[in-house]
Amino acid sequence: MNIAIYTHYYTPEVSAPSSRLNDLARHWVGLGHRVQVVTCFPNHPAGKLFPGYRGGLYQRERLDGIDVHRHWTYRTPNRGVVRKSLGHLSYLPSALLISNSHIERPDVAIGSSPTFLAAEAAARAGQHENADRVVETNGAECVEDLRAHSWCVCAEALRTVDGDAGDAL
Repeated sequence: MNIAIYTHYYTPEVSAPSSRLNDLARHWVGLGHRVQVVTCFPNHPAGKLFPGYRGGLYQRERLDGIDVHRHWTYRTPNRGVVRKSLGHLSYLPSALLISNSHIERPDVAIGSSPTFLAAEAAARAGQHENADRVVETNGAECVEDLRAHSWCVCAEALRTVDGDAGDAL
């Protein structure tokens, strides 16, 4: 199965979403699935590009068997509502217009909270590719997504998938 994860935060950034999603991706790769991550260049929380990254519009790398597609976003420190909002807003068009042109058609598109624009990118990509769409949350309770043909699934349910990743759907 080809799984695409859309997230604003990913390894090597240190945060709950990046750690959780990296663990899930590595688990699924271990089960034999292909995992692609659509994310921005690492810069959280200081808003500065991490060492070893050159920035630009797009970069592809392979981490632990995971294809990571990094695209441009407005980088800003994790403070200030307006500037931080611009950083989050820039994720959606960059994911759809830059990274999506490089990924292989997913069977499942997963959008990660807390940034709802990553979930929106997954919903749009899944709709375009006719893939199942999932919103991953870190909460104990899951709330049904309001978008047609989308579902909200707890990270714990995704983490306990045994065998086929589609079982969580």
